[in-house]
Amino acid sequence: MDPLESKQPFQPESAGSARPGCARAALFGCGGLFVICVLLLVLLAINRREITTFAYGKMEENVMARLPPGTSDKDAARVRAGFAGLVEAVQDDSFDPVVAIELNSLMMRFAPENTPTKEDVERLIEVLEASVSEPPAESSLRPVGPAFVPAV
Repeated sequence: MDPLESKQPFQPESAGSARPGCARAALFGCGGLFVICVLLLVLLAINRREITTFAYGKMEENVMARLPPGTSDKDAARVRAGFAGLVEAVQDDSFDPVVAIELNSLMMRFAPENTPTKEDVERLIEVLEASVSEPPAESSLRPVGPAFVPAV
C-alpha cells in the first residue's frame, strides 16, 4: 500500500449533529440586550423634559463660565434669563425644535477649545430670546429638503 494514498491531508471531519442558526446563549443575550434598549428608550421618552432641563442647565453653566471678558452684567443677566425661559418652554412643551438646532450649533462656539466673542454672546441672547417667543404659525413653516414641493 502506498503511504500517500492512505493519508489525505484535507479530509473533512464530521461536524457531528450541529444545528444551523444561532446558539441559545446568543439568542438570550441578544434578546436581553433588545429588552434593555427598549426599556431605556421608554424611560428616555417618559423623562425627556427632565433630561432636557438637566442638559440645558449644564449648557448654562458652561456658557456662564466661558463668557468673554468685558461682557456686561446686563448681558450675563439676559443669558441667564434666556436659559430660564428656555427651560420653562421645554417644561410647557412650547419649545420650537428649530431653535434647538440653531442653539446647538451656536453652543459649539462656547466649547472649551474655542474662545467665544462678544458677538457670540449677542447671537446667543437672540437665539435664547427667540426660543421663548411664540413659534411661527403652522402655515408659515416651510419643510426643508427633497420632500418639499411648492404649492401651485
